[in-house]
Amino acid sequence: MPDTDKIGQYDWILERGKRMKTQALMLVLKVAFVLNEALGEYAAAVESKDREEILKKKRVWKRWEERWTAARMHKDTHTMFYVASSYVNVDILTPEWFDDAFSDDFLDSKTTVLSMKPKPEKGELFYANLQDRHFYMDGTDPDWAARFGLNDEEDCRILKYHNRKKAIDCGLDFGNMISMTMAQDDGKYYRCTKFLFTLSPEWIRELADKFLAYYKPHREKTLNMWYDRAANNYAKAKQDLATQMKRAIEVDGEGNKTGWKVILMSEGQGNIYQNEEYNFMMECLAEQNPRLPKVRIDFYHCKPLRCSLEDARMKKKANAKGNFVVVKDKSTEKLPIHRLPLESTNPSDSFKYLMMKRDLRRKVGGARKVNVGDASVR
Repeated sequence: MPDTDKIGQYDWILERGKRMKTQALMLVLKVAFVLNEALGEYAAAVESKDREEILKKKRVWKRWEERWTAARMHKDTHTMFYVASSYVNVDILTPEWFDDAFSDDFLDSKTTVLSMKPKPEKGELFYANLQDRHFYMDGTDPDWAARFGLNDEEDCRILKYHNRKKAIDCGLDFGNMISMTMAQDDGKYYRCTKFLFTLSPEWIRELADKFLAYYKPHREKTLNMWYDRAANNYAKAKQDLATQMKRAIEVDGEGNKTGWKVILMSEGQGNIYQNEEYNFMMECLAEQNPRLPKVRIDFYHCKPLRCSLEDARMKKKANAKGNFVVVKDKSTEKLPIHRLPLESTNPSDSFKYLMMKRDLRRKVGGARKVNVGDASVR
């Protein structure tokens, strides 16, 4: 596992890993399981010495062997990427080797021995109060997961905590990556259940199509949308991005009404400054203010959002009055576009607009005056 913060270490091996087509490899594995069962049934038939049964089971076995070979030879299965720790070699390295490795520098050993991706220290993080409790791993409905076939596109029915009879809240951030975080309040938690995105040259129409396909089985077709104030800049000319997204969801690419009603919730809202976001998120994620929702994020269905929140770093910057304030380090947004979903702060901005609703912003810190940093809108 490379540590790119250190001189001479590069992430080329992780780049190779991105070539892996997981769905294609899973198909090989699943076909192999069936092949093994067919081979076992053929072996049992041979032992029974029933000639007719032997021929029948052999045909089944050979048919699955052909399918397995075809799956393995597909162009999408040429790269297999798997991260393992040094413990796979414990018989060779010996327990004493591990004792020495961890006694030297535990933090460094987490990367070099356990193959854990390096993480910034808590004091470097913008979302410093983010904890394990803010994520849940049981968000996939096992019944619906079993109903979707190998080549089926999943939809919102697979989300265990998604209520198809309730409206959906959405945080939206525009740019060369458009990020879309969906959430619902279940009475106890405010759950972020799904994250969608597009990368340039894909744009608003493509993201709307993804949304419409994924939420096709949703019944209460109301979407409450919060977004960057800059998305309203051209509202009078009816060219603003928020209105374009609203239209793209309400009317499909062929001009047909979809039945969805999109409510633009950020009209007239002012800038959300990064220092205010830092203060808000510190208080919200601490979960000590009963007036703020307790947020929970789907570990798997919101993976880009999770990675963005976990890795976002902070930095201090002088404002117009010469005071130092905390802002988000957005340098990762200059990475190559294919790296943005899992390595940039872009997804976290959609989370910001979703959480920092006008009424909730008033409930942070009482009447305390908030230090102001540079606006995060670009």
